[in-house]
Amino acid sequence: MQYSFGPLIDDTGIRFRLWAPSQPRVDLTLPEHPPIPMQRADGGFWHAHVAGLVAGARYRFRANGHDLLSMYTKTREQGFGNEVKRRMLIGTYALSSGYYDAYYGRAQKVRTLISRDFEEAFERFDFVVSPTAPGVAFELGAKTADPLAMYLNDFCTVPMSLAGIPAISIPNGLSENLPVGFQLAGPAFSENRVLDAAHALEQAIGFDVTRAFV
Repeated sequence: MQYSFGPLIDDTGIRFRLWAPSQPRVDLTLPEHPPIPMQRADGGFWHAHVAGLVAGARYRFRANGHDLLSMYTKTREQGFGNEVKRRMLIGTYALSSGYYDAYYGRAQKVRTLISRDFEEAFERFDFVVSPTAPGVAFELGAKTADPLAMYLNDFCTVPMSLAGIPAISIPNGLSENLPVGFQLAGPAFSENRVLDAAHALEQAIGFDVTRAFV
């Protein structure tokens, strides 16, 4: 179902039209999203870490080892946090023999469908807007023991990543005395237009994060 609220003019004189599109496949983004970035993490973190070992051994964290190989291995083991290791292991599992089509291949197919949904929306409208997160910020470490609950906070931003479109978050006021974000997304390669619109909206909203907590 689609809802159109017609052309509106706010107090700043900005003209806009509100429309709530029907995108039934958006609910698939969160369960299908992890295999794609985690597969990249599996390779990306490894190659970035190996490339940085030479400089890292001299300038950054370095574990002691009895030879060069053990030093590299221990530095990688001790230098990566639990979340990084978790993402690398999931990425390796998703790409392993017998699971590629079930996880990574399926996620790629869903990504194509999500991209088509956005393409249809952008045929009628310049931007898609949403909250940046489904709730306010949680306390540091509050969801560390429950990675799934932590990943659920990506629900509003994951569709844009899957579709490969530019998006930006701007401050939008307070809720429960905590700042909330307003996400603005545009078609592929519309970064300049998204930045211009975000700047105009930020000025129109007029929310000052620094003053809000003084």
